[in-house]
Order: sequence, then structure tokens, then C-alpha cells
Amino acid sequence: MPDAEEGISLLGVNRSNGACFLNRVDTMINVYSMANIPGAQHLPFMYVIPVKKLTPMSRLFSFQSLAFTCACALMLLTVRCAYFNTYYNGQTAFQQARKEHQELQQEHPDSNLALPSHITVGYDTAISKSHKVIKVYQKQKRWHDDAYFLMGRAHYYKGEYQAAIRYLRQVRTKFPQSTFVPRSFLYSAKAHMKDGNLNKAEEILARILDKYPHLNNNDEISLLMAEIAIQREGKAMAIELLEKVRKSITDEVKKMQLILKTANLYIDLKQYAKAIGLLKTAPRKKKLPELLYRIDYSILTCYMRMDSAQAALALTEEMIDNKLFSGHLSELLLRKAKILHRLDRIDEAIDNLERLSKAYEKYPIIGKVWLELALIYQKKKGNFEKAREYFEKARDSLKDEDLKELAAERFNALVALDSIRKPDTTHADTAAADTTESWGMEQFKVGEIFWLSLDEPDSALKYYQGIAKDTAIVPDSFPKAIYASAWITRNALKDTTTSDSLFELLISEYPNTEYAKGAQKAREERVTIMTKVDSAQAMYRDAELLLADDLYEAATEAYLEVADVYPENVYGAKSIYAAAWVNDHILEKNVTALRLYKKLCKEHPESEFCVDEARPRLDIVADTVRVRKQRIKQRRQRARRRTARPTKSARTSARGADKHEEDESEVTEEKQAQPRSPESEFPGATADDEAEPAGETAARPSTEAQTEQSTPEAASEKAMPTTEPDLGDGTSGDTDYQAGAASPSEQPPAEKPQVFESDEDSIYIPDEE
Repeated sequence: MPDAEEGISLLGVNRSNGACFLNRVDTMINVYSMANIPGAQHLPFMYVIPVKKLTPMSRLFSFQSLAFTCACALMLLTVRCAYFNTYYNGQTAFQQARKEHQELQQEHPDSNLALPSHITVGYDTAISKSHKVIKVYQKQKRWHDDAYFLMGRAHYYKGEYQAAIRYLRQVRTKFPQSTFVPRSFLYSAKAHMKDGNLNKAEEILARILDKYPHLNNNDEISLLMAEIAIQREGKAMAIELLEKVRKSITDEVKKMQLILKTANLYIDLKQYAKAIGLLKTAPRKKKLPELLYRIDYSILTCYMRMDSAQAALALTEEMIDNKLFSGHLSELLLRKAKILHRLDRIDEAIDNLERLSKAYEKYPIIGKVWLELALIYQKKKGNFEKAREYFEKARDSLKDEDLKELAAERFNALVALDSIRKPDTTHADTAAADTTESWGMEQFKVGEIFWLSLDEPDSALKYYQGIAKDTAIVPDSFPKAIYASAWITRNALKDTTTSDSLFELLISEYPNTEYAKGAQKAREERVTIMTKVDSAQAMYRDAELLLADDLYEAATEAYLEVADVYPENVYGAKSIYAAAWVNDHILEKNVTALRLYKKLCKEHPESEFCVDEARPRLDIVADTVRVRKQRIKQRRQRARRRTARPTKSARTSARGADKHEEDESEVTEEKQAQPRSPESEFPGATADDEAEPAGETAARPSTEAQTEQSTPEAASEKAMPTTEPDLGDGTSGDTDYQAGAASPSEQPPAEKPQVFESDEDSIYIPDEE
């Protein structure tokens, strides 16, 4: 079936010659008009059939052919109507969703609200209908570029920018002659901007200006270029671009929007006078109350930041009286109360806020009202009980997460302050004996609350100065109090002379501390102070260099030295773990690794190196050591059995001298039956050492022979170590002894049982157990 663009041929059949024909006749039959289909007159296919010149039989066949052709046309047009209807439904859903989306943006121009479900559903319907047009009606390509373009825009407005870019690219690649190609570039640039790819967006916009300059007739491209400059923090460049565009704009609505955008850039640059001057030139369109409100509120913001509270108050009262701004009345009343607070007209501010809280108790603004009341009672009235009450209400009502966090922090601080000032007296008999030290710690905590939580540096300074004047209170807290006093004096009170003297005191009296190092940073000096943490870090780095050079034994010793010098430092735990890891995974010294893991968890049980790393390895390494110990025990038992066989001297003593010759023959037979030589059992042993003359053995007067006779294992006990190395858990060591591998003289001296040495583990580890 031909494409819609190409048309449909309706043919008559000449039965006389069996050929298809199209003749020119006076009578023209418009098949599409006969079908009475709307819009059919625009289709370019008006084929005619000769009637007058046909014979009756030919006329019959011709009209039969015409009827058949009309039926085919009607069926085809039905398919085409379903095709058109699918796209039409998708386009209608998109337009409705877009209209509601624009209304939402007008109501909340400065916020990025999540799209409501009814708007999202409209965009999704447009996408699904467009997919159906492409997939179901694959041969009807008349509206395929429309479908791709519709899907691209729907994904863009949904915030699915990568999908939008993909479908918009399909418009250009599959339909390069489509009228949607220029606008597909425009939407692609917008999608790249939203997705953060500013370079790509700028590249596409430059291409549009070069190839499709008509798209900038309403300065849309110029505004997008200015937006890119804003996102790149090039506010001055953006202002220059916007000023050029503003001169050519005649539409008052666009001019108001452009002035507002430019003024906000001036505000960001703290050029408030220029912003106010520009905002006052904006057209005053009463039909656009929201734009007017935003313009006036921007002027109000400039007054507040310029500390022109009186001018701000006058403008606020004008806006309150303006009926166009009635929808923002609660916000303006709250702003007026804040201005009165700044002007120290505290009672008026409280009166306004309390009336506002009663009038708007069930409105979202109530949380901000209670927060402002809480701040006034805390900082201006000093009524912490009332302030805590309002902070709690604000915390439970606020929707803004930052303000909610502020209210919660202040509430918790006041609760903590109250608990310190009114301690629990139910356990007075267990109070600390050193009341002076306890009092000093309380003073320091109160100072921290005022400084860090309640934003009252003056009050905090009083407590810190009280601690600094009496070093006997809490000696460890003295440098903290000095540092806090210096910081507050420098940053809150802007007194650099006093703060410098305090910082100098820290550097001279408390070197090698974080406070002295912080003092150098605060004075913007070159940091030369090395704290204990810095020194430990330097030693740890040296150990890592040894490990990088494959000097594993030396690295292990260096790690353990860090742990010995700085046991309480964070690098103490880290160094023990590093040494254990080297022995576990590189040197494969299981016993040493096991003892180091145990040492780490004994000395630093709460450290992440113990909890996350050492403890999971303890059972694994212990199992390995247990298996090796069992293997060693089996080897020793086999060695004992071999060395426990009765010797010639023991047998001759038992049987008597009169059977000596018989014993000699038995010894000869035994030697022939046992081919292993003494050298295979113990290095240095000879045949003469093992086989003594029978007469000499029998004539020996000592009890050695009797001892050997009564305890056959004695000979083997001489050849084995008298002591076994300790694993740290009360078990034997993991020395991998083999028959004839070592002599007793080579074992560790008995006077140093805490030193573990073996064929594999030879590092010195103090015995902690």
C-alpha cells in the first residue's frame, strides 16, 4: 500500500481489452467526495472514469470496478483515521499537560516543585500514543516525525533530559527534511542545559544562530546564552547579554521578566543600588500581579541588605495596603515583624507576631511565625523558657528543612542548658568529690552551648574568660577556653589585637597541640607546629615506604614502633592492624598475625580496625594455627615412635651377659630390618654413638641404663625440645618440626618465654597473656 504522501490510485477496468486505463472524460467522479470524508478534498488524487463512451456491458464492469475501488478507499481511510486519531489524542494530552504545567510555573516561579501526578500522566499519555503511532503504523510515516518530536518535548518537560535528547536526535537523523529539525536543535540545547552539559548546549545554540537565525526573533536564543553565563557564575557577562536583549524587546511582559532576572543578578553581585534603579523602570502591569509582587519584593530585599530598615518598613506597609498583593498578606505581615525586630521595636514586633499567629494558626506560615517569636524571646528578652516553648512549636510545624533543623537545635540547646543549671539532686551522695573540677566542666559546656548552638558569642565569651582566669579549675580545658575566646574576639567582636595576643599565648604555652596549630591558621601564618597526630602520621608514612620497598620485616617493626610511641593516637590502632595485615597476607606468619589481631582488639576494642578488620580475621587465622598445631603434634608423635624402639644396650642389660651373643645376632637382624641411619634422625649423630660395645654397656655402674629400661621414651625426650612456644592462648606454637629438622640446642632459651621464634614466625611480640 502506498504512503499517504504518495496518494492512492483508483483505477477503472476496461473489460474489452482487460487493461487498466485512465481516460480523460467530461464526467468526473470524485471518489473522496463520494465517500464524504472530511478533509478529503485536500488530497491530490482525483481520478476520473469515462462513462458516456462505454457500452452497456462495459459500463456495468466499470461501475463494478468503481464500487470495488470505493470500498478499498473507504477501508484505507478508516485505517488512516485510526492513525490520525492516535496521534491527535497524544497531542491533546500533551497540550493539556503543558498548559497546567505553565500555570504551576507562574504560581511558583522561583521553585522547582515536583510535577503533580495529573501533569505527569498527560505527558506519559503523549509518549505512549506517539510510540503507538511509530510501532503500530510503521508504513504510515506521514506523522512519524511529529511523533518523535512530541515524545522529545514530553520527556523534556518531565525532566527526563537524556531521553528527550535521544528522541529529538531521531527527528534529525530519520527525517532531515522535517520542519521540526530547527526546533529539535532548540529543545536539545535546553535539555543539555538542564542536564548540566553547558558546553554542548552552547555549541548547539551557536549552530542555531548560524543556521536558523529566525529562531532568535523573540531573543529566546540570546536569553538561553545569558542563562548559560549565569550557571557558569559569569554574572557580569550575563548582565551584559540581558541588557542588550532588553533594548530590543517591545513586549511588556517579557520586559518585566527580563528586568527581574537582571536585577537578581545585580543582587547576587551585591550591587543593590543598581538593582533598585533597574527594578523601578519595570512596567507596572496590573494584569500581572505576581510579576509586580516579585519586583517590589526584590526592591524590599535590597533595602534589607543595605540596612535601610526604615525604607524597607515603608515599602512593606505600602505592599500590605495594595489589594493586588492580598494573596501574600501573611508573608508581608511576617516581613514587617522582622523589620520591627531589626529596628529594636521589640514589643511592636511581638504584638504583630502574636496577632499573626492567631489569624494564621492553621496556615503553613505559622511555623515561621513561631520561630521568629522564639528568636526574639531568646536573644532580645532573655526569656529562655518562653523561647524553648516557641522553638518546640516551630520545630513541629515548619516544612522548610533548614529552618526546622535550626529550631530543633535551639530547642535541644536550651534543654541541655537547663539540665546543667538545674542538675539532678536525686543522687547527691554519689556526686564527684572534686566539685571545683565539676564546676569548671559545667562552665565550659555552658560556653559551648552559647557559642555553637545559641549563637550568642558575647555570653559564651564571659564563660570562657572565667575559665581562663582560673587555671586550677580544669587544666585540660584551659587551652580550649583560650582558643574559643580568641576566635570569638576575632570573628564576632572584630578585635584582632586581643585575639592575636591570646593566640600567641597558645603557641608559646601549649605547643604541639591542635589549638596552637589552629592559632597559626587563624592568624594566616605558615603552619610550623607538629602535633602528636602529625608526628604519628609522619612515622606511619615511613613505615609505608618500607612496605612499598618490599622490606616486610622492617615495615612490621616500624608499624609496631608507631603503636608503642603513640598508643592513644588513631595511628596506634592503625599501625597494629598494618603490622598484622603484613604478617597475615604477605609473610603468612599465622601465629604472629593472630597475636597482633588480639593485641589490636585488646588495646583498641572500639576502633574501626578491630571491629571491621581484625575480628572477622581472628577465627580464620586461629583455625589455620589450630590445623598447623595438630599437624606438628602428629609429626612429633611419629618421631617419638621411631626413636622409642629398644636399643641394643637396653636389651642386653635385661637379658644378662650370658646371652650376649644371642643379643648381638638380634641387633644385627634389627639393623638389617631398619635401614634408616642415625644421621636421618639427628644431624651430627654417628653409628658409634648409637651402638656401643656390649661389654662396656653392661659394665656401666650408673643407673642410666636402668632409667632407659624403665622409660623407653627418655631417649626421645632428649632429642625433642624441652619447652614449646606459646601461641598466646595457652597452646603450643606452630613451629613446623620435621624428623631431624633441629636439635634441642637450637630451641629458644627457657629464660625468655615471651619471645616467640619459629621457622616462620621470628618477630618479637611481647606476651600480653
